[in-house]
Amino acid sequence: MICPGETVLVALSGGADSVCLFRVLYALSESYPFRLEAVHVNHMLRDTAGRDEAFARALCERFGVPFHCEKVDVAAYAKEQRLGTEEAARTLRYEVFERIREQIGAGKVALAHHEGDQAETILFHLCRGCGIEGLRGMEPVSDYYIRPLLGCDRAAIEKYLACLSQSYVTDETNLENIYSRNILRNLIMPVLTENICAKTQAHIAATGERMGQLEDFIHMAVEQAYRDCVQDAYQRDADGKKVDRKQSLDIPALQRLHPFVRSELVRTCLYRLCETKKDITDAHVAAVCGLCDKQTGRSISLPYHMRAYRSYHAILLEKFTEADEKEDGDAQLWQQEILIGAQGAGFACEYAMQDGRKLSVSIFSRPKDANIPTKAYTKWLDYAKLDKSLALRMPKEGDYFLMADGHKKYLKDYMKNEKIPAGQRSLMPIVAMGNHVVYIVGRRISEACKVTETTEMIVQIHVRD
Repeated sequence: MICPGETVLVALSGGADSVCLFRVLYALSESYPFRLEAVHVNHMLRDTAGRDEAFARALCERFGVPFHCEKVDVAAYAKEQRLGTEEAARTLRYEVFERIREQIGAGKVALAHHEGDQAETILFHLCRGCGIEGLRGMEPVSDYYIRPLLGCDRAAIEKYLACLSQSYVTDETNLENIYSRNILRNLIMPVLTENICAKTQAHIAATGERMGQLEDFIHMAVEQAYRDCVQDAYQRDADGKKVDRKQSLDIPALQRLHPFVRSELVRTCLYRLCETKKDITDAHVAAVCGLCDKQTGRSISLPYHMRAYRSYHAILLEKFTEADEKEDGDAQLWQQEILIGAQGAGFACEYAMQDGRKLSVSIFSRPKDANIPTKAYTKWLDYAKLDKSLALRMPKEGDYFLMADGHKKYLKDYMKNEKIPAGQRSLMPIVAMGNHVVYIVGRRISEACKVTETTEMIVQIHVRD
């Protein structure tokens, strides 16, 4: 937790926990080579906040420990940022810790969380919904934050202070059941301890420690899976730093993984791509995993301008920015010409699509008593109703097809009505003559090109992986 010669900044509120930590660290500093300083954050929420600040200052003066203090207007910040008081106070408090840490060059910031805080944290995460990471609770060492008392219960802390005849202050709001933490501490935990198991708090904290070990094991498994399944494509930012922009997840390798490891691998990929864990849900992870069983060409939109796309042997994850709009526009310019005007029965040709699939076109005389295919990826069109040149391309502005009543249906309106995600619309391949879309690949054809009783020659379009 502490390296020789380091400066340790202890968060000193004046309450029993922080005063205990202060005294423990001070005692250790007399025999172990590190420098101790203290920081107090006045949240300006109580009339007695000044009392707590004065107590913390006097304690530091008594032991000759450098004291830092900052006032933060939690109420104003909470209102401005539309946050709860607890969240606003925590945010501002940690900003002060970080600022003072950098100012004095401290190697560690010591926090006074104990076993009861750990149990409450895990229970809070469980109630709100979490994965293994949430069930591990707080870590004894997290970057430069250390929690030396995490294995101690409140009774041990109070006993230690009593042995030293050390006083402390009590935040009277801790007794008010208006905050989530207080409800867990004052109402829920006592019921569990008194009616379920006297060692509930210790058992929850111990479970958190085991969950931490389990998460470390899973992390190793996911990192190995990442090496086996994922290929990264990098771009560089203005400073020359590598930035993940694309990831290719090999589908056969993914399918060999245990379902849990597969999900955690996908989650890790999304976290790394968008550089945050916020707003990435189990539903997003499941949707990406589900692409393994979808047809080539299927895609889904994800938070933070990300998109997942099913190619032939892989799932492609990509993050877009405003600068990518031009690239997206260039993608829409992709097209291949399908010449059918001079062809007759027996003509067959295959075209490579941008997503790796193959689109085959064949021309033949209409068989007698043949049933018209109804499959999404096999369509018959009336040869006589088509231009001699068709285009296999991506959608563009003004594209339409004709309905049964002869009215135009614009493609963009159709996609909205079909609830096709915005990120997928520009990538949906079509076959068109000019702006008239004769086939939306995987969906429907224009009624204007439909095979009827008078059709003599048929153009069959078939798409395969």
